Amino acid sequence: MINLSSSEDIHTINFEIAEHQKLTLYYLCVSETNKHKLIFNFIHKSHSELNMFGKLFAGKEATIDCDAFIKVGPNDFHVISDQQINGFMFSDKANINVLPALYIDNNKIKATHAVNIGHIDKMKMFYLQTKGLDETEAINLLIENEISFLKQIKIIDENKNNIFIDTVFKRIKEMLI
Repeated sequence: MINLSSSEDIHTINFEIAEHQKLTLYYLCVSETNKHKLIFNFIHKSHSELNMFGKLFAGKEATIDCDAFIKVGPNDFHVISDQQINGFMFSDKANINVLPALYIDNNKIKATHAVNIGHIDKMKMFYLQTKGLDETEAINLLIENEISFLKQIKIIDENKNNIFIDTVFKRIKEMLI
């Protein structure tokens, strides 16, 4: 799921992960000035697995809200659920709010969640600059690393995949200017 929308929006996405099924979800939201709300609802069945990876990039006065609700019922066992969400704010007026919520009615599952929100890490910038990169090159390298998961998305036309990644990268870099 990719959201490069220039208008304010709310997206609610519901998933039911069937027995013996695995879902890997990558999502990306890039916003420079608007408000976006993403709501994910996951219902696990027995022997199911979820791996969720999110990247949120907010510039200028953007606000991105992301809620991820995972529910496991009392009769659903051997469930694995992992959420990892990283948010990057490119302005002091940008705002990212994340709510990873786990509603678990039994103890026969493995569930983890992690959220990391902040600005570009100054220590990483310093390290890259000591290796000879200027500030722009260092920022570009850090952004490329954060969106590298896009290369795992399979698009039939390889050339279109490269154009897509270039478009996302350009959009994120524009927020820094």
